[in-house]
Amino acid sequence: MKINRLQQPSRTETSYGEVKMNLFVPPGGKTKNWYVRVYVPAELLDFYKKSDFKQSTRTTDRVLAEARAAAFVLEKSREFLSKRELLKGYTTEQPQTVVLDASLIQKIAHIRLASLVRFDDEERSLIDEPEQWDEHDELIELSLDDLKKLIARRKSAPGYERFVETVIEFAHMMGYDIDKQDPMLAEFIDAMVKVEKRAYELMQRRSQGEFADLAEGESGPWLGELLQGWEKEHAPTDPKTRSSYTSRIKNFIEFTNDKLVVAVEKKDVWDWLNKLLRVDKLAEKTITDGYLPALRSLFDYAVLSGKFGIKQSPALGIQAPKLDKVEAAARKKPRETFNSIYIREIFASVWYSGRNQPVGKLRTETVLAGNARYWVPLIACCQGLRAEEVCQLTLVDVGMQSGVFSIHITVESGRVKNEDSQRWVPVHKVLLDLGFAEYVESQRKKQQVPEAADMFVELGPGKRYVRPKKAGALFPELHTKFERKSNTLLQRFNDFLREDLAFESGYTFHSFRHYWEDAVRKTVASDSRSGHPWPKGMVERISGRSQAHLEKVEGSSAAYGGELPPSLMKPYLDQISFANVVWPRPWAEFERS
Repeated sequence: MKINRLQQPSRTETSYGEVKMNLFVPPGGKTKNWYVRVYVPAELLDFYKKSDFKQSTRTTDRVLAEARAAAFVLEKSREFLSKRELLKGYTTEQPQTVVLDASLIQKIAHIRLASLVRFDDEERSLIDEPEQWDEHDELIELSLDDLKKLIARRKSAPGYERFVETVIEFAHMMGYDIDKQDPMLAEFIDAMVKVEKRAYELMQRRSQGEFADLAEGESGPWLGELLQGWEKEHAPTDPKTRSSYTSRIKNFIEFTNDKLVVAVEKKDVWDWLNKLLRVDKLAEKTITDGYLPALRSLFDYAVLSGKFGIKQSPALGIQAPKLDKVEAAARKKPRETFNSIYIREIFASVWYSGRNQPVGKLRTETVLAGNARYWVPLIACCQGLRAEEVCQLTLVDVGMQSGVFSIHITVESGRVKNEDSQRWVPVHKVLLDLGFAEYVESQRKKQQVPEAADMFVELGPGKRYVRPKKAGALFPELHTKFERKSNTLLQRFNDFLREDLAFESGYTFHSFRHYWEDAVRKTVASDSRSGHPWPKGMVERISGRSQAHLEKVEGSSAAYGGELPPSLMKPYLDQISFANVVWPRPWAEFERS
C-alpha cells in the first residue's frame, strides 16, 4: 500500500483499489489512537446518508493501525462492490446542472441538516459498549474542530477541498449537479458549513446529557412518517389493495433509505422503477398496474394534505420504463409443450383422485375441492382454450348451438386476448364422453339458470340474440364477491407440476394449449394427405389465434360469411386424436369420491 504524506504528520491518505481513505490521529490530544476514514464513491451516494465512514483502530501503534485500517477498507470495498452490482442492471437519468439561488441553497442545507442528525440517531441506537460511546464522542469533537477551522481559515483550511467535494456530492445525490464555477458557490459552502456545525453541536449536547433536537421546521417529515399519515387518512379501504399498496410503498422507502419527503426527486422514482424492471425483473404490467399507482397514491396524499412541504408529486408525469426488444427477448421464459407421457401422468395423478381429496400441501384450498379441479385442465387439453377463457365461462356460454353442444368465448364473460378470441366452438367428444354436458346441466339446476337461446337460429326481421342477465358461473368455486380465483387454481396447478410431479422448468398450465396445437397440426396434415383438407381459417377460429400461428391448408372460408357455425367445425374437431392418452375416470365418479 502506497502512503502519501500530507501536511499533518499525524495524517496519511491512501487509495485501496478505487476506495479512498484517511489514516489519522485526532488533534487536541484527547486520544492517541489512530482513526480510519473511508470515503463513499460518488456513484454510490444514493445508497448512503453520508459521504464517509470513520472508525477508531483502537491502537496507538502505527503498523497495527494500518493493518486494522486495511481490514476496515476491505470490508467497505466488498460492501461497495455489492452496491455497484445493483447499478449494473439498470440505467438512470443523470442529474441536471442547476443554477444556485437562495431558495435552492436553503432546501439543500435543510435536508443536509436533517440527514446528519437522523444518521446520528441511527448510530446511537446501535451502540452498546462504553468504548464505542467514547469513539462516537471523539469523532463528534473531531468534526467540530475541522468545521471551526473551515470557518476561520476558509479556503486555506486543510480540509476545505474535501468539504466542498463532499457537499457537492451530497447535492448530486439529491439530483442536483452544481457547477464549481457557479457565482453563488461560496454562499452555498457557507450555508453547508453552518448547518453541519449546527448538527454536530446538537450531537455534542446529546453526548453531554442534554435533550437536544432540531427545532420545529428544521427536521422531517420523512417518507416513513408520510406512510403513517397515508395509512390513516388516504389508503384504499379494500384490504387486499391496501396491503399491496403498503408493501410497494415500503419497497420504495427502503430503496431511498427513507429520505425526507421534500428531498424526493423524479430521479428517485425513475431509478426505483428501473430497479424493479431490470434488477428485480418484475413484469412491465406489474410495475404499471401495481407499483406506480401505489406511489402516486402516496404522493397525491402528501400534496393534498399540505403537511409535508411539497406542492407537486415527484411521481407526476412519470411512466413505467420499458424493456427494449433485446431485453424482452432475453427475459421471456420458455414454455414447453406437454407430450403424451406427461399428459398421461397428469390424468393418472392424485389431482384426479377425487374432488375432496387433498393435493400435495394444499389441503384446505376451496378451489381444489371443487369441480374446476377436474374440468379446467381437461377443457384446456381437449379444446386448446386459454386458462382465463376456461375459468371465466358462465352457464349461458355453454349449450346447444346449431344442434351441437358448444362453448361461447365472449368479452361479455370476461377478458379475451383479442377480437379473434371471441368465438363459438364445438365441444370435443372426449369431454362429452367424460360427462361435461351432464355437469353443465347439474350446475344449471343448482343455480337456476335456464339454457341460453341458440344464436344461430333464425330470429326473424329486426330481432337479435339477447344474452340472459342471469349467467351463473360454470365453476362457482373460482368466484367470490370480490375476486376471481382462477389465478389461485392455476398457481396451485403449476406448483403441483413442479413439486409433486417433478416436471422440469417451463412446463405450466399453458403447456396444454401447445400440446393441443401439436395434435391439430398432426391431424390437419393427415387429413390433407387423405384428400379431406380443413377449410382455410378453421383452425385459427377454433383456437382463437389472431394470426396464422397454426398451419393452414388451402380451402374456402368465404362461403361461411366470416363465421363458422359449430356444426361445421364439429366433424373436424372430433378428428383430433390424442394418441396414447389415458383419460381420467368420468366426472360422475370423481364428483362422488
